[in-house]
Amino acid sequence: MELTLEAIEHLPANGCLRLLIHRTPHLLFPILHEWGYLYHGTSNDDGSYEILIWRKEQDTPGCGQLPQ
Repeated sequence: MELTLEAIEHLPANGCLRLLIHRTPHLLFPILHEWGYLYHGTSNDDGSYEILIWRKEQDTPGCGQLPQ
């Protein structure tokens, strides 16, 4: 989690962080909200979890469209 928090502090204005981890990071979500970030998470068939994280002032993530 420390590496994720450090990485989002260095996101460019319209940037996006794609995080792929082995489980749902429940403890990360309230921190993202408090720090002014939005996120979208998806569970994968192999049990991993993918999260896109971007700044709240952006309309959409800088890494493309959200999955439907």
